[in-house]
Amino acid sequence: MNELKKEDLLKVLGDEGFAQELTTTKTLLISNRDSMFVTGFVLSNENGDVAIVDKSSVRWLNQDKFWDLMHGKQESLINSCN
Repeated sequence: MNELKKEDLLKVLGDEGFAQELTTTKTLLISNRDSMFVTGFVLSNENGDVAIVDKSSVRWLNQDKFWDLMHGKQESLINSCN
């Protein structure tokens, strides 16, 4: 596999804003550290709904489901603080 390069990732993500910088940095760190490579994409709309595309599969998630996937269910977080 070809080594991932920051400039290649930024071409896909668009302008070099704060979120793009964090996404690129984390992607490169994980790729290099764990010998992982890109196999798909995450697409988002202006409402926060997401399509995760990997090889021939697509997973559609609304904003709340995607938040839970990435951050854990809010009830679980609240209960763990009590």
